[in-house]
Amino acid sequence: RPMAGHAEIMFIVLNQVDRLPGDAADQVLDDLRRLLDEDGIALGEHGEPGATVLALSALTGDGVGDLREMLGQFVAERGAAARRVAADVDAAAAELRPVYAAGRRTGLSEDAREEFAARLADAVGATAAGEAAERAWLRNANRACGTPWLRLWRWYQGRGESTTGRIAVRTQADEEATARQRVEQAVRTVAERASAGLPTPWAQAVREAAVRGSQGLSEALDDLAARAGLPPGRPPRPGWWPVAVLVQAAMTLLQIVGGSWLAGQIAGVMAPNLGVPVLLMVCGIVGGPLVEWGCRMAARGPARRYGQDAERRLREAAASCGRARVLDPVASELLRYRE
Repeated sequence: RPMAGHAEIMFIVLNQVDRLPGDAADQVLDDLRRLLDEDGIALGEHGEPGATVLALSALTGDGVGDLREMLGQFVAERGAAARRVAADVDAAAAELRPVYAAGRRTGLSEDAREEFAARLADAVGATAAGEAAERAWLRNANRACGTPWLRLWRWYQGRGESTTGRIAVRTQADEEATARQRVEQAVRTVAERASAGLPTPWAQAVREAAVRGSQGLSEALDDLAARAGLPPGRPPRPGWWPVAVLVQAAMTLLQIVGGSWLAGQIAGVMAPNLGVPVLLMVCGIVGGPLVEWGCRMAARGPARRYGQDAERRLREAAASCGRARVLDPVASELLRYRE
């Protein structure tokens, strides 16, 4: 097997075939060819390059003329030395390959890919986007199922709160700078891990491919965050929301009817009867917050799933963008190195 690479410059001669009776010489030749094939030595048959197998007898002279003719032709080609050197070089490279290739695993491992995707997801704010989507879903549920008086109070508080545009702009600029730094750090990390163990020129080529791919990556991630983040419009409403809204409206109506009834009694317009209007008001006052509390508890599960879906979409979009811009060019350089 160590001589398999030298098959093109080998002549394998089976001598003393005169001592084999009958068709035994052909059978021995077939068995010899089988053994050579098992050792990985290609046979030069049917015009293919490989070792030449001959049977001869020095005693009777059978096959000696064929051997002399083949050797003369082989020498006349003047390529034996070059093919021998090429075979020796290939053999030496095969022996050294465990030292420079198999001794250290190179390339992009699955852990490196997952870490790069996670860093990009952090840079684009996937977790924050999911939490914002969940809060938006809960806020929409509170608007739909909350008591009118509480919604009116929240609206009044919202009018009183004022934020300066200068602080918002400054916060947005700081967030963009931090996200850009995270993207650059993610690219540097994946480039260093991919180029670890490579010869210096190839390691430099891998790092340059990563840097080229990172150009414009932050802007592309910002566009993805705008497109793949929160969907436009309000979050979808489950089927039980209209029922909750009707029940909440009924509780509000009970309060209005009970309060109007009591006001009419105080004004002397209606006959005195405290029991029924007070009962109506108590049912409305207690039932409204209970309905709101029940809706808030029921909305937690859908809101969490809605936020998780938003986070997943943004993570997948960021990973796809990073793979197309950075990982694929790096993988191409690594493939060139292995070839």
